[in-house]
Amino acid sequence: MYMEDFVLQRRLLRIGHRLYAGRNSDIKEFGLTPNQSETLMFCGKNQGAPITRLKTWLNVSHQATCSVVERMKAKDLLSVTDSPDDGRAKAIYLTEKGRELYDILAGQGDQVGHRLLADFTPEEKQILSTLLQKMEKNL
Repeated sequence: MYMEDFVLQRRLLRIGHRLYAGRNSDIKEFGLTPNQSETLMFCGKNQGAPITRLKTWLNVSHQATCSVVERMKAKDLLSVTDSPDDGRAKAIYLTEKGRELYDILAGQGDQVGHRLLADFTPEEKQILSTLLQKMEKNL
């Protein structure tokens, strides 16, 4: 059983490495770090979300999240306002420039995702999703 587990782990690592390297290559031309890319994609789907939700999504400290947001504000990709729901919280939004970049990166990600899952049936995708959730929970 140990060898089977080892082979599965190696396959997962190889897939992860190829995805990570491909994404880093894609975002390099736009001058983004991986966390900035993740932030852009998060904000594209969650306009006006509080910074605390982004912190949870990125799985980094509040300080690190604020640092990423500040760097992206300096690049005119994000804007931050007081949250309409809670005056103590800050809400983050894509700027026009951020939205344009989001659209480009989302299109690239869709292509990779379609290629990665091209031979999967809807049922297989659901099974894979369930198994990956279990793996994440185990970590």
